Amino acid sequence: MVAIMRSKVIIVEGIPGSGKTTTAKHIEKILKEKDIPVKLFLEGSLDQPADYEYTGCLNEEQFEELVGKHPEDRELIARFTVKKGDNFFISYMKLYDENKEKQSLIDDIAAYDVYELPLEKHLPVALEKWKEFSEKAANEEAVYIFECCFIQNPLTVMLGKHGAPSGQIRKHVLEIAETIKGLNPIVIYLHQDNIRETIERVIPERPEAWYNGIIQYFTEQGYGKAQGLEGFDGFVKVLEKRRELELELIEELPFQSLVIDNSDRDWEKIYREIDEMITGKVTAV
Repeated sequence: MVAIMRSKVIIVEGIPGSGKTTTAKHIEKILKEKDIPVKLFLEGSLDQPADYEYTGCLNEEQFEELVGKHPEDRELIARFTVKKGDNFFISYMKLYDENKEKQSLIDDIAAYDVYELPLEKHLPVALEKWKEFSEKAANEEAVYIFECCFIQNPLTVMLGKHGAPSGQIRKHVLEIAETIKGLNPIVIYLHQDNIRETIERVIPERPEAWYNGIIQYFTEQGYGKAQGLEGFDGFVKVLEKRRELELELIEELPFQSLVIDNSDRDWEKIYREIDEMITGKVTAV
């Protein structure tokens, strides 16, 4: 008997500290135990097939200007560049990992990071990436497991950075949902009742730079700035707004989702719920 997973992608979502990484790794483990081929991509993976991490997006004029500024690195730039339509995508963190002495070049590419683009350019670029992934995954046997990126990343850039209205956020996320609907996705959302306590618990586990950077990101621009929010308290309020929107979106998804209250971090109970869902999606042939 061969086990086949009817869903091609499983996405784990939730606020920082909700247990997304632990959950994604558990799902990978149980699928492997069933001999189902699986590909796990945790948050920040440079090879994320449905999203851009540390990637510059330049139009032809910007690309030629970059190469003109760094003519000695033309071949190096080309090695980490993929042209799609009118855009040049440069994986600058991969370039940095192999060429740490090229800081000036890295900085020039990072200025065009996909997540630094104006929304009118970022949104179609992000949506097209999901379309590419959907077409690729449909022709593979493997099940993809993503930590966040489906809801978290759009809300981070749209709400956190740009303060976009909820209607625009909803439209974009649901467009992505329609794009991947044919993969029979499963979204698992880890709900935290008390966001303040959750963040306070994870602060000692994270680098200080993460703590300072994330507070600055969410309070000095976008929704946080518009609401006059500051410091840790302001950051918590932004996350509470994000959670509100995320849960509303979960209700509208055109495919299966599971909201798990992980406030008490009862992993035995959580794993039992997830295992039951996964088992129901496996067919023996």
